[in-house]
Amino acid sequence: MSMAIERFVVGPLATNTYVVHDGKSGRGAVVDPAFFDERMATFIRRRALTVTHILLTHGHFDHVSGAAAVKKEFGAAICLHAADAALCRPDGRGRAHQLGVSFEAFPVDAYLKGGEHLAVGTLDFVVIHTPGHTRGSVCFYEKSHGLLFSGDTIFQGGYGRTDLPGGSTAQLFGSIQKNIFSLPRKTVLYPGHGETTSVGEASAYYRESAGVSSW
Repeated sequence: MSMAIERFVVGPLATNTYVVHDGKSGRGAVVDPAFFDERMATFIRRRALTVTHILLTHGHFDHVSGAAAVKKEFGAAICLHAADAALCRPDGRGRAHQLGVSFEAFPVDAYLKGGEHLAVGTLDFVVIHTPGHTRGSVCFYEKSHGLLFSGDTIFQGGYGRTDLPGGSTAQLFGSIQKNIFSLPRKTVLYPGHGETTSVGEASAYYRESAGVSSW
């Protein structure tokens, strides 16, 4: 087994938090730790995984509120696009407070720009900047296994909402067309909410976007 992905649905907005790991080296990453979930921590401990990265697809509270706790527990490096840094400051957490969600500040170890390669054991994740849902939204693409962690950029039957600060419908659609639909059609998309889909399936939904939901 060269790679495995475990999904944990966490928090009031049913966010997908993923643990992806390389079976050869035992190294792994946590993608979008919405909150510190004990099921996730137990999964990591029982498999004796070394968590090297915390990969944040964007800075909204429902994708990053567990980053500080995961870092404290496992010592991983937090990676976030620089354009979303402001969303993780106290004055950028309004919606979290409205829902009564605690949000602990965290240090960012690597500010992303897009184009970087992040090694998780033998896995090679390419950072793809996909602004639109937020200015700093990114996706993480692992070419050899044909998968993409797409955050809130695109879902099964939907795409990211653009009515929050930093959102742009034109940017989002441009990101989807240029950076996601250019990938092989069989590429599996692991979104921030809901079930997996593929580039081929998502492109069919996109063509009928008037009837597509958004988060």
